[in-house]
Amino acid sequence: MFRNLKNSSTRDEYRRIRVLLPLMVFPGFVIMLPGSTVENIMKHYGFRESLGGLANVVCFLGVTLAILSLTHLMKMLSTRELLVGTCLTLSISLLACSASPWYPVFLIFFLIAGAATGVLIAFPGIYVINVFGEKSAHGQNILYGFASLGQVLSPIVSGLIINNGLSWRWAYVVPAALILPLVLIMSGSDLINLTHVQTLSLKMVRLISRDNRALFWGLLLGVTLYMGAASSVALWVIRYFDESFAKIIIEPHLVLAAVWVGITLGRLLCGVLSHWVKPYYILLAIVTAATIFLFATPLLGSQKAALALYPLIGLMLSGIFPMLVSYTAKFSPEHSGIVFTLYVAIGAVGGMVLPYIIGLFSQFGNIPLAMAMIGVPMLALLCIILRLRNLLGDHAVIVGEPERLPPNHFGNH
Repeated sequence: MFRNLKNSSTRDEYRRIRVLLPLMVFPGFVIMLPGSTVENIMKHYGFRESLGGLANVVCFLGVTLAILSLTHLMKMLSTRELLVGTCLTLSISLLACSASPWYPVFLIFFLIAGAATGVLIAFPGIYVINVFGEKSAHGQNILYGFASLGQVLSPIVSGLIINNGLSWRWAYVVPAALILPLVLIMSGSDLINLTHVQTLSLKMVRLISRDNRALFWGLLLGVTLYMGAASSVALWVIRYFDESFAKIIIEPHLVLAAVWVGITLGRLLCGVLSHWVKPYYILLAIVTAATIFLFATPLLGSQKAALALYPLIGLMLSGIFPMLVSYTAKFSPEHSGIVFTLYVAIGAVGGMVLPYIIGLFSQFGNIPLAMAMIGVPMLALLCIILRLRNLLGDHAVIVGEPERLPPNHFGNH
């Protein structure tokens, strides 16, 4: 990944990105906590899906609010101050979640944890967009591959905690403790300050979307649909196995982890493939496959088929988000950070709303049918990328050295 770089300046940029990689594990870990612990939280507080789904709702609400505020924070704080403060906020809020005596208190602190998670999800992506420009698909896949590693570890760690008789609360203590060493690492990092990024506003959104309206709104809707579908799988797949099969062959937490193993490996694979294959064709293939399998898997009614196909669904979902957000580099450099921020923020609304709807269908209807409905937003996404083929198909293939940006593009160190 870091070989064949032609000059020391480019190698230096890769080293700065390396600093962000372990950090990306934590937003992935936190986003998976509702899906990993919702069964035990519902049992602990004594309610059903309609209330259990609120944990995911407040998490993504926090993500949305934080990301919408991110460009303003980037103007006020240096990169180092922003990341150190966010890590500390995430640690404290997760510890508070673990100690919450009542569910409403838990939701308040998890909202704050969601906000910190939103910053850690979005800021590194903005950084990579600004480093690599139009050739950022490779960097995005590597970056969010580490985020999906956190999504693999979260259900495994939670499953080990819960299955060994410990309280679900320890699943929130573990990431709160492990992120603290990164505070020291970030304090000594030499990440560049992105002082050129303009602040997000309605006026700015209208200005950016005016030049390429179809691409802007198509990608925005596409990211929203993807995040809704992926979050729905993450939140309810454990409950799907618990409710659908009397005798479970494999611990459901491991199934959820296997989904994110597929996503992790898939993102790394997509990052490699994007050296030789245009991202559009990769995107078209994986969205088509994900749509088919999301519809079919829960309706087959076979536990063995579900155990085999849900990890495969993870593999298909893998590169969708990095590929979609890499197209934000088609906008001007001074606007790409705003576009990326808006996409992730509004996309989080999909992660907030659709899983809750799936939970309601599960509670008042049929959970296999509810899980099959996750294929609907993916089908809509497939229609969008087919519609935008002429705008997306000429996206840069990543070969050789990443395209360099103009001098002083980042502002001061």
